[in-house]
Amino acid sequence: MKAKYRLLLVNNPLTSLFMAAWFRENCQHDKEGWRSIAVYCSIDFDDSYSSDIENKKSIYMKACCAPLEAVVDEWVVCMPTRYISFGGSLRKPYEMMKERTRRRNELAFIRDTLSENHISLKDVREIWCGNGSFDPHFFYLCADAAGFQFEHGLSEVRNELSSQARSRHAEGSGHLNGHYFESIKQPRKWLIRRIYKRWLYFTQDIVKRSAYVSLLGDEIKSAKPETSDVMTIQVQEVISTIQSVMKSDPSFSLLTQLEGNTAVIMLMHLRSKPWGKKEADELLGYFDQFESYVCDDLRETFQKYRIQNIVFKSRFFHEEYSEEGFSRFNRLSRMYNLIFLSTHSKANYPVEFYVPILKPTLLIGLLSSGLFNSKKLFPGMNTFTYDAWYNHFTLEHLQGVHPELGPLRELFFNTHGQAFKKVLPQTIGNDFISGNNTPIHVKERPII
Repeated sequence: MKAKYRLLLVNNPLTSLFMAAWFRENCQHDKEGWRSIAVYCSIDFDDSYSSDIENKKSIYMKACCAPLEAVVDEWVVCMPTRYISFGGSLRKPYEMMKERTRRRNELAFIRDTLSENHISLKDVREIWCGNGSFDPHFFYLCADAAGFQFEHGLSEVRNELSSQARSRHAEGSGHLNGHYFESIKQPRKWLIRRIYKRWLYFTQDIVKRSAYVSLLGDEIKSAKPETSDVMTIQVQEVISTIQSVMKSDPSFSLLTQLEGNTAVIMLMHLRSKPWGKKEADELLGYFDQFESYVCDDLRETFQKYRIQNIVFKSRFFHEEYSEEGFSRFNRLSRMYNLIFLSTHSKANYPVEFYVPILKPTLLIGLLSSGLFNSKKLFPGMNTFTYDAWYNHFTLEHLQGVHPELGPLRELFFNTHGQAFKKVLPQTIGNDFISGNNTPIHVKERPII
């Protein structure tokens, strides 16, 4: 009997974690007749992300693979070359011709890679994915496969709660500009879709979905009861997977032996990456003011919870740019035991990997899935956001605010506050600035 193939498209550690937990819960006992293949297909990162980008990419791939090591039958590395700005709108004929050539080459590369690993496209029955740029390519090649989409962040949860946002996401990510597409009358939309699919092979809505799998599935279904394809990952399976991964991480012994109450602070940068001296200097100024904020504005909160240790968690591709800023936290170092997590952890995983091991008293960060997921994993922990301070800082220094914080707060705190109340963080300060009440002379623009 021919084997049925299940492809797990891997491009970030958090999605891998959720896939592994879901597999252990639902697929561990149906291995007969199935081969589960993890396909690593992350976007390539350029030199501006790190001074040693090849080593950085190697570490990142290992972090993506770690949760699934004991689950899958085989690993395949499939990295089509794709420019980092994938997802822009295409309207002009020459842009469409260039994109057609890229996609044709990418489809051929994926087809050849799978063939070289003896994976028959017609025998692929399931595709598990997150939010990867190459997900549509696999669904195009494996037309009969059922799709399981795994949560990656609050933006995906938001799309689940809003069918309009979900539709716009599918159109925009497929190179149909969402706002432009909305203004077109229905007959022309049909024609434009036919043209795009004929010339570009597919749009994003080719990603077929049998289920959306999330740690926050219960909250999503409570907010939107008519949603029938949302599945919930069990907390204990996630924690068990984390424990098996983290036991081999160098940070494990340090985090389990800390004495006293601990606060974890997730560092948020001003931009996705500092490109030059101006941005690097800007970042150091940001860290100086952030230290003052933690010392002064959080002092009362830290005293209330008797905090002795502060663990700073940076994003994976920000850590080497964060280290110099962290080294300048002189006031804080006299008040608390400070730990910069990336100097102790080989992979600097997402914060969800550390919370069940560290069991912190406080988790503080910008509004993100890290806060929501971590609260779900460890309900006894108190979570806080510093959104208000962050937007005030960026408004003053960059003349703009984070474009998603306002809409996300409105959606989760107000529109669906009751459904998400058990995982919502507390807000430090009550003077939050969103795009809606930004002074009229300030143009809201992306800053990260």
